[in-house]
Amino acid sequence: MKKVLLMLVACVATMSAFAQNDDVEIDNGWATFFTPVEDADDLNAVHVAQSSDGSVYVSSTYDQPLTFAKKALADTDGMLSSAIFKYDKEGKELWSATLVGNITITALTVDEDGTLYAAGSFDDEVTYTGADGGSATIKSEDALSAFVAKVNKDGKFEAVKVITPEVDEWIDTQMGDPWDEGFEMPLYSAWDPIYVTPNVIKINGSKLYVAASYKGDVPELDWQGAYIDVWGMYDDNRSKGIFSLSKSDLSGAANVLTVQSTDLIALGVQHYPEALNFDFDADGNLIYGFIGFGNLTITTPNGSKDFTFETTEDESGLKDHVLVFGSAGDLTKMKEFTGNKHTAEAIPYSIEGMTIQDGVLYVAGTTFGPDWFDVSYDGNGKNYVYVTALDANRSPKWTRTAANPEDGLEATMMLVAGEEMHLATHSGVNYTISLSSGDMTEDDADEEKDDDPMVAVDAAQWGGEYTTVVAVDDNDVTVIFKNLKAEDPDAIESIAVAAAADAPAYNLAGQAVDAAYKGIVIKNGQKVLQK
Repeated sequence: MKKVLLMLVACVATMSAFAQNDDVEIDNGWATFFTPVEDADDLNAVHVAQSSDGSVYVSSTYDQPLTFAKKALADTDGMLSSAIFKYDKEGKELWSATLVGNITITALTVDEDGTLYAAGSFDDEVTYTGADGGSATIKSEDALSAFVAKVNKDGKFEAVKVITPEVDEWIDTQMGDPWDEGFEMPLYSAWDPIYVTPNVIKINGSKLYVAASYKGDVPELDWQGAYIDVWGMYDDNRSKGIFSLSKSDLSGAANVLTVQSTDLIALGVQHYPEALNFDFDADGNLIYGFIGFGNLTITTPNGSKDFTFETTEDESGLKDHVLVFGSAGDLTKMKEFTGNKHTAEAIPYSIEGMTIQDGVLYVAGTTFGPDWFDVSYDGNGKNYVYVTALDANRSPKWTRTAANPEDGLEATMMLVAGEEMHLATHSGVNYTISLSSGDMTEDDADEEKDDDPMVAVDAAQWGGEYTTVVAVDDNDVTVIFKNLKAEDPDAIESIAVAAAADAPAYNLAGQAVDAAYKGIVIKNGQKVLQK
């Protein structure tokens, strides 16, 4: 696993078709690449999910002709559409599914039976077509709606759920002749479109959980918008939320929590959550983390909690920011880390990944200004990446940072595997971090880097057996698969090895779990029920 990200510095030739990547040498694995868009600025929605049998699912936007598994993808008709591709563990192309229209896939996850779940956002009208040829249409009017799709292992769309925002009825625009009796000025400015945009999707038991950004109201989830007073009119402020669905048929949409500004606020003052992520502990409790500014409220079906910070009421741009971790089921179990004020430039903040392993919460992402855990470090006026490990009480075991003083540094991917974390950045610089000590090393630090290295944007692994990394280089997407078990001498087929009673166990998402975990686990290469 340790060497997987090191391979991303290889150069990739540009072709407008799928091809084996002979420039990336993989022991016990394979690499392939394709060029789905003409303009690199249109390349997004690149994600990967890994199935228990080693199969690989990859998503991407596309706007030009492609052929996969000897079948031409549906014509995009000039739109930036999205597609899902499936390979087997040997790299054979199995099938593709398309979503044609203005649509972006923002997250993937896979169930133990190989069922894929994709989340994203779209507007107007989108036609989705499975590998079986079956098609249907979804629509979104006057908003950017969220969707969640269930695709079986053979590429058939089994269900698609749409979550649509609305302008709040009380502040909806009221237009008319100003000379008419009873005329009211427009209350809603609608300068920016309302939206629901997912960014994380995970499975827990019989449910899917999705984290999303949103503006406006979302009636189906009972989400209320947050608003800014713009000279007597109102505009939506950004909010964050998590909702759940039944994984069997995507029904039963329900609110889990929201984070948003507490009150109506004045223009020029920043009150909003910037990032939200989550994972599940060994007992199945949803543990969330968010970064936010100003006066915020977190709300769950069981209650709410306010966060109040000093916030400059003018346009000087000074603001406090906070990093919060807690349990969605109990708002009293919460830990806050408050950062010092700094200028309110449009700097990206992110929680790129959250993973709980053996009771420790590992978190990585992008930040700016003084570090939450070490206020003596301020990034020298540039954004930088952070990595931290928090114990069961959410106290830091260790924290590390990395920066590029010239251009800043942003995290693009975090993967916890075995006893290591792997962190990739937008500059193509990758880091390996020891989970036990926090020791952080820059991969290939002593080797000459390419002028324009590939950037790892997503990765997935299954139970310590397979790892797949997807990376981008200009307008190319590269898929790198590694069979980790093939490097283990105990895995030689001609030798029978007794199953170890104390062998490590992994949940169905490929995360290591301890003996306290209850449910189906992967142990000694077999699925067993741990009670």
